Amino acid sequence: MPFLSGEFIEVNSEIAIKAGRIRREQKDKFARRLKTPDALILATAIINQLVLVAADQDLQFAESEYEVKVINFSRLES
Repeated sequence: MPFLSGEFIEVNSEIAIKAGRIRREQKDKFARRLKTPDALILATAIINQLVLVAADQDLQFAESEYEVKVINFSRLES
């Protein structure tokens, strides 16, 4: 898999704190229950200014709410 040949980013305290804030914000403002792994992935993308590649629609809101570019590769396979 080409995704596994790249760099790995360690989840540090900055990412963990950002993820917690994102989860709380999503719950309070949008009544959205964001899973911890998804919040960590989103926080990592935000902090490191990365494009988010996902296989489903769960993180599609990140484009409009957090200005993170999201590529849904399940759409690319069609």
